[in-house]
Amino acid sequence: MRLATAPFVVPPLPEEGPVVHGGDAHPPPPSMELPGHPFDAEAGALSSEDVRTDPRHRAGDPFHSSRAPRTASAAEAELRARLAERFDLDLSPERANAIAVTRPFFGRTEVWPDIVIPELRVAIEYDTVGRFGLEHVGPREDTDRRKDRMLRAVDWEVIRVRCGKLQPIGPHDIVASGVTNRVVDALVDGLRAIRGDLFVNAYLR
Repeated sequence: MRLATAPFVVPPLPEEGPVVHGGDAHPPPPSMELPGHPFDAEAGALSSEDVRTDPRHRAGDPFHSSRAPRTASAAEAELRARLAERFDLDLSPERANAIAVTRPFFGRTEVWPDIVIPELRVAIEYDTVGRFGLEHVGPREDTDRRKDRMLRAVDWEVIRVRCGKLQPIGPHDIVASGVTNRVVDALVDGLRAIRGDLFVNAYLR
Protein backbone atom coordinates (compact mmCIF):
# COMPACT_ATOMS: atom_id res chain seq x y z
CA MET A 1 0.00 0.00 0.00
CA ARG A 2 1.34 3.45 -0.90
CA LEU A 3 1.11 6.31 1.55
CA ALA A 4 -0.57 9.59 0.76
CA THR A 5 1.34 12.80 1.30
CA ALA A 6 -1.93 14.66 1.81
CA PRO A 7 -3.13 15.66 5.30
CA PHE A 8 -4.86 12.29 5.55
CA VAL A 9 -2.79 9.13 5.22
CA VAL A 10 -3.63 5.43 5.11
CA PRO A 11 -1.59 3.85 7.89
CA PRO A 12 1.37 1.61 7.06
CA LEU A 13 1.80 -1.79 8.65
CA PRO A 14 0.84 -1.67 12.35
CA GLU A 15 4.42 -1.66 13.63
CA GLU A 16 5.20 1.44 11.59
CA GLY A 17 2.69 3.65 13.34
CA PRO A 18 -0.94 4.84 13.29
CA VAL A 19 -2.88 6.94 10.82
CA VAL A 20 -1.63 10.51 10.56
CA HIS A 21 -4.09 13.39 10.45
CA GLY A 22 -3.76 17.01 9.52
CA GLY A 23 -5.89 19.99 10.51
CA ASP A 24 -8.48 20.48 13.24
CA ALA A 25 -11.81 18.75 13.48
CA HIS A 26 -14.67 20.72 12.02
CA PRO A 27 -17.99 20.89 13.88
CA PRO A 28 -21.04 19.60 12.04
CA PRO A 29 -23.04 22.16 10.07
CA PRO A 30 -25.99 23.77 11.90
CA SER A 31 -28.44 21.51 10.05
CA MET A 32 -26.92 18.36 11.56
CA GLU A 33 -28.07 16.74 14.78
CA LEU A 34 -27.06 13.79 16.93
CA PRO A 35 -28.92 10.46 16.45
CA GLY A 36 -32.44 11.30 15.34
CA HIS A 37 -31.36 13.39 12.34
CA PRO A 38 -34.43 14.79 10.52
CA PHE A 39 -33.45 12.65 7.54
CA ASP A 40 -34.41 9.54 9.51
CA ALA A 41 -38.01 10.55 9.96
CA GLU A 42 -39.16 11.55 6.51
CA ALA A 43 -36.51 12.02 3.85
CA GLY A 44 -35.51 8.37 3.79
CA ALA A 45 -38.63 7.54 1.80
CA LEU A 46 -38.30 10.36 -0.72
CA SER A 47 -37.36 9.86 -4.32
CA SER A 48 -37.18 12.31 -7.17
CA GLU A 49 -37.07 12.39 -10.92
CA ASP A 50 -35.71 15.92 -10.90
CA VAL A 51 -34.91 17.94 -7.79
CA ARG A 52 -35.57 21.16 -9.69
CA THR A 53 -39.26 20.29 -9.80
CA ASP A 54 -39.58 18.58 -6.42
CA PRO A 55 -40.19 21.09 -3.60
CA ARG A 56 -39.41 18.45 -0.97
CA HIS A 57 -35.69 18.67 -1.74
CA ARG A 58 -33.66 21.61 -0.58
CA ALA A 59 -30.01 22.16 -1.41
CA GLY A 60 -27.99 19.70 0.63
CA ASP A 61 -30.82 17.19 1.13
CA PRO A 62 -29.85 13.52 0.70
CA PHE A 63 -32.41 11.36 -1.08
CA HIS A 64 -32.91 8.37 -3.35
CA SER A 65 -32.76 9.19 -7.03
CA SER A 66 -33.99 6.78 -9.68
CA ARG A 67 -31.46 8.31 -12.08
CA ALA A 68 -28.37 7.37 -10.08
CA PRO A 69 -26.45 4.41 -11.55
CA ARG A 70 -26.35 1.19 -9.60
CA THR A 71 -23.15 0.10 -7.90
CA ALA A 72 -21.05 -1.60 -10.56
CA SER A 73 -17.78 -2.01 -8.65
CA ALA A 74 -17.27 -5.01 -6.39
CA ALA A 75 -14.69 -3.00 -4.41
CA GLU A 76 -17.17 -0.18 -3.86
CA ALA A 77 -19.77 -2.67 -2.62
CA GLU A 78 -17.19 -4.21 -0.29
CA LEU A 79 -16.24 -0.81 1.09
CA ARG A 80 -19.90 -0.03 1.78
CA ALA A 81 -20.34 -3.38 3.53
CA ARG A 82 -17.27 -2.87 5.70
CA LEU A 83 -18.40 0.60 6.73
CA ALA A 84 -21.84 -0.80 7.57
CA GLU A 85 -20.13 -3.25 9.92
CA ARG A 86 -18.56 -0.32 11.79
CA PHE A 87 -21.53 2.06 11.87
CA ASP A 88 -25.06 1.54 13.12
CA LEU A 89 -26.38 3.31 10.04
CA ASP A 90 -28.25 2.39 6.88
CA LEU A 91 -25.73 3.11 4.12
CA SER A 92 -27.71 1.42 1.38
CA PRO A 93 -28.19 3.29 -1.91
CA GLU A 94 -31.89 2.49 -1.62
CA ARG A 95 -32.02 4.89 1.30
CA ALA A 96 -29.86 7.66 -0.20
CA ASN A 97 -27.75 7.74 -3.33
CA ALA A 98 -28.04 11.41 -4.28
CA ILE A 99 -27.58 14.89 -2.82
CA ALA A 100 -29.40 17.98 -4.02
CA VAL A 101 -27.08 20.80 -5.12
CA THR A 102 -27.64 24.39 -6.12
CA ARG A 103 -26.33 24.31 -9.70
CA PRO A 104 -26.80 21.79 -12.51
CA PHE A 105 -24.32 18.94 -12.74
CA PHE A 106 -24.66 17.31 -16.16
CA GLY A 107 -28.14 18.76 -16.45
CA ARG A 108 -29.45 17.84 -13.00
CA THR A 109 -29.28 19.65 -9.69
CA GLU A 110 -28.21 16.47 -7.96
CA VAL A 111 -24.97 14.53 -7.63
CA TRP A 112 -24.50 10.82 -7.02
CA PRO A 113 -21.66 9.94 -4.64
CA ASP A 114 -20.64 6.31 -4.28
CA ILE A 115 -21.59 6.23 -0.59
CA VAL A 116 -23.80 8.79 1.16
CA ILE A 117 -23.80 9.19 4.95
CA PRO A 118 -26.73 11.54 5.69
CA GLU A 119 -26.20 11.72 9.46
CA LEU A 120 -22.64 12.98 9.04
CA ARG A 121 -23.20 14.86 5.78
CA VAL A 122 -20.16 13.19 4.30
CA ALA A 123 -19.93 11.59 0.85
CA ILE A 124 -17.38 8.86 0.16
CA GLU A 125 -16.02 8.19 -3.32
CA TYR A 126 -14.02 5.14 -4.40
CA ASP A 127 -11.81 6.09 -7.36
CA THR A 128 -9.72 3.88 -9.64
CA VAL A 129 -8.27 4.51 -13.07
CA GLY A 130 -10.39 1.72 -14.49
CA ARG A 131 -9.47 -1.06 -16.90
CA PHE A 132 -8.05 1.28 -19.51
CA GLY A 133 -6.45 3.78 -17.14
CA LEU A 134 -8.73 6.65 -18.17
CA GLU A 135 -11.05 7.09 -15.20
CA HIS A 136 -10.59 9.98 -12.74
CA VAL A 137 -7.67 11.48 -14.67
CA GLY A 138 -7.37 14.54 -16.89
CA PRO A 139 -10.78 16.11 -17.64
CA ARG A 140 -12.48 13.47 -15.50
CA GLU A 141 -10.43 14.58 -12.52
CA ASP A 142 -11.60 18.13 -13.22
CA THR A 143 -15.17 16.81 -13.08
CA ASP A 144 -14.45 15.16 -9.73
CA ARG A 145 -13.13 18.44 -8.37
CA ARG A 146 -16.21 20.30 -9.59
CA LYS A 147 -18.49 17.71 -7.99
CA ASP A 148 -16.62 18.04 -4.68
CA ARG A 149 -16.93 21.84 -4.77
CA MET A 150 -20.68 21.56 -5.34
CA LEU A 151 -21.03 19.25 -2.35
CA ARG A 152 -19.00 21.50 -0.08
CA ALA A 153 -21.12 24.46 -1.19
CA VAL A 154 -24.15 22.77 0.41
CA ASP A 155 -22.34 21.93 3.68
CA TRP A 156 -21.24 18.41 2.80
CA GLU A 157 -17.70 17.08 2.96
CA VAL A 158 -16.06 14.51 0.70
CA ILE A 159 -13.52 11.75 1.31
CA ARG A 160 -12.10 10.05 -1.75
CA VAL A 161 -10.31 6.71 -1.60
CA ARG A 162 -7.83 7.13 -4.47
CA CYS A 163 -6.45 3.86 -5.81
CA GLY A 164 -3.59 2.99 -8.11
CA LYS A 165 -1.66 6.02 -9.33
CA LEU A 166 -4.37 8.51 -8.37
CA GLN A 167 -3.21 11.24 -6.03
CA PRO A 168 -5.37 13.09 -3.46
CA ILE A 169 -7.41 15.99 -4.79
CA GLY A 170 -9.05 16.98 -1.49
CA PRO A 171 -7.91 17.63 2.09
CA HIS A 172 -9.30 14.36 3.46
CA ASP A 173 -8.53 11.98 0.61
CA ILE A 174 -6.84 8.61 1.16
CA VAL A 175 -4.41 6.86 -1.19
CA ALA A 176 -4.78 3.09 -1.13
CA SER A 177 -4.25 -0.05 -3.18
CA GLY A 178 -7.72 -1.45 -2.50
CA VAL A 179 -10.29 -2.09 0.21
CA THR A 180 -8.56 -3.23 3.41
CA ASN A 181 -9.22 -2.95 7.12
CA ARG A 182 -6.60 -0.20 7.33
CA VAL A 183 -8.43 1.80 4.67
CA VAL A 184 -11.67 1.46 6.64
CA ASP A 185 -9.84 2.50 9.81
CA ALA A 186 -8.52 5.54 7.95
CA LEU A 187 -12.03 6.42 6.77
CA VAL A 188 -13.39 6.23 10.31
CA ASP A 189 -10.54 8.46 11.50
CA GLY A 190 -11.20 10.80 8.59
CA LEU A 191 -14.85 11.13 9.57
CA ARG A 192 -13.75 11.95 13.10
CA ALA A 193 -11.34 14.57 11.78
CA ILE A 194 -14.17 16.18 9.82
CA ARG A 195 -17.08 15.98 12.28
CA GLY A 196 -15.40 15.37 15.61
CA ASP A 197 -14.88 12.26 17.75
CA LEU A 198 -17.99 12.67 19.88
CA PHE A 199 -20.34 13.06 16.94
CA VAL A 200 -18.93 10.18 14.89
CA ASN A 201 -18.51 7.82 17.85
CA ALA A 202 -22.23 8.16 18.58
CA TYR A 203 -22.91 6.08 15.47
CA LEU A 204 -20.23 3.39 15.91
CA ARG A 205 -21.37 -0.11 16.75
